[in-house]
Amino acid sequence: MKWFLCPKCGKLDDTMEETHLEANTYSITIGDWDEIKWELSCSREKGLLLTTHYCGFQATGWDAEDFLVEVKGEKIKPHGEYWKEHGAELRKIVGDEEFKEKNKHVLEFETTNIHNR
Repeated sequence: MKWFLCPKCGKLDDTMEETHLEANTYSITIGDWDEIKWELSCSREKGLLLTTHYCGFQATGWDAEDFLVEVKGEKIKPHGEYWKEHGAELRKIVGDEEFKEKNKHVLEFETTNIHNR
């Protein structure tokens, strides 16, 4: 099963927030009979902000899917681009004893359900 893995606190979660930041330019004109007309003349995405609700981790330049890992029993495999590019960081987080403790509920769930798939 796939989970988001926070690189800051090492917590597995099923939720990550993605905020799209945009810049819109409007052309506002006064038309016939003094009506105001708004016309979108330029729209562009300024960026993306990712956050987690556990530790306040924030990142730009990545999509939420980039932080996905696949959990099978107690094995954690990179799934998203961030973890594929930062394999050493992933191994360090997963190898830490605190990782198993703070993600105990997920690992127990995955270990129990791996036999039911």
